[in-house]
Amino acid sequence: MESPDGDIEILSLLAESANDVIWKMAVTGEITYVSPSVERMRGITPEEAMAQPLDEIMTPESTALTVQYFTDLYAALAEGRELPPTYWGEREYYCKDGSTVWTEVYVIPRYDDAGALVEILGVTRDASDRKEQERLLQEARDEAEAVRVAAERERAGQAERERMARDLHDDLLQTLSAVRADIATVGLSADDPERAKASLERSQDDLASAIDSARRLVTGLRPRALDGRGLIEALEALAAEFTNRSGVACEVECTETLDTPATVTEALYRVAQEALANVSKHAEASLVRITVSRPSADRLMLQVHDNGRGITLGEDDKDGSFGLIGMRESMQLAGGTLNVSSTPGDGTVVQAEVPAPA
Repeated sequence: MESPDGDIEILSLLAESANDVIWKMAVTGEITYVSPSVERMRGITPEEAMAQPLDEIMTPESTALTVQYFTDLYAALAEGRELPPTYWGEREYYCKDGSTVWTEVYVIPRYDDAGALVEILGVTRDASDRKEQERLLQEARDEAEAVRVAAERERAGQAERERMARDLHDDLLQTLSAVRADIATVGLSADDPERAKASLERSQDDLASAIDSARRLVTGLRPRALDGRGLIEALEALAAEFTNRSGVACEVECTETLDTPATVTEALYRVAQEALANVSKHAEASLVRITVSRPSADRLMLQVHDNGRGITLGEDDKDGSFGLIGMRESMQLAGGTLNVSSTPGDGTVVQAEVPAPA
């Protein structure tokens, strides 16, 4: 049978040959033993390690965590409460060259038969490789998230380009085609001055309409209506312009005092803008109501509700409905959601909701 002295010698040999730093601390807080591996980990001798105060051993954040652990330990002992037999935590140690090293620290309080604390044993393991792997993994996640956001932006940009193509075809190009036809008519009406005059007058009106269409298209790309305006003021101007152009009454209701970030303001404005464009083209409505409200303290909701003919199931996914796709993707980029509900013959509700703390 091995003698106690032999056991101590074996344990001492194991401690001195281990890669982990093994240490002991007295109840008074004095470090009484540090294994030689501390020199490989931190570049200091065991004697130097035992002489260091806590704020020279660890960074301020790790020092605070360590002080809290021992405060809780002594408080539990004084109150007769029982603590877990071991403790594990991450700590950042200072090295001799001024760098730091991340570690995993295992703490084992030792008690006598009466339950009194007699000393504290500890094992400090280098966690640099694991922390580096965690850092690389987080970088990879961040890069993947950046790629995802870029892809969403590209999809939103593609939807915007498709919206432009649709608007160009449905409005501007058709108007210019009419102008070209009228001008051709003038050339064929040399013997009919009145007919030529009427064609030129139509061409003049159509060109004015084409210029207005081009201006609206540019506004859709960069909402100048938001310059110097808050969300509600911009929506009221949008509603007035919509009524003047379409003859459809449009009301704006808001019971909140809003101070929204520019990204939220632009996202909701674009949804309202596109929703009104869809009403003008498809809804056959006589009234549109735009409502801004807060369903909760940290959410903002915009609703555009018309009393038109409504849409049938799947109609919003047709090739000509690029606007709805663009609205959904704009909401995704703003961290929000878009919902379109409709009953044929009973109007349509476009509802956009975004994070916007009050």
